[in-house]
Amino acid sequence: MRMTALGRTRKRNLGITLIELMVVVAIVAMLAAIALPGFNRQVMKSRRTDGHNLLLRIAAEQERYYTSFNRYTANLSAAPPAGLGMGSLNSEHGYYTVAAVVGAGGQTFTLTATANDNQADDACGNLTLGNSDAKGFTGDESNGICW
Repeated sequence: MRMTALGRTRKRNLGITLIELMVVVAIVAMLAAIALPGFNRQVMKSRRTDGHNLLLRIAAEQERYYTSFNRYTANLSAAPPAGLGMGSLNSEHGYYTVAAVVGAGGQTFTLTATANDNQADDACGNLTLGNSDAKGFTGDESNGICW
């Protein structure tokens, strides 16, 4: 302790004030407000990969089916020759469910991966893939980052 000129002791301030604490809380809140939307976009993007993998896997199965039967099939779950024999129509992590539409004569197909649960909020919406490698989406994302 220090003695002042008048002989009284002065204690050192060892704590923090409420104002200092509120400044720190405000700074942390601003950083979180800036970082959270970017984090959520990155999570949606990483989940979108689950849908891409599902569509590409089924497109490869459709091509194998075409080489055997000279047509594509809309039935993804039935065993060949009636369908592809897919055990599940959900993606590996369950963020997407797939459906197929086959064109006239079975010579074209379009696969649609419908977003489930939390992924339904993704700006890309549902993902599509055609037999001519035509990739698309149904959402309102304007940056072209869905594929």
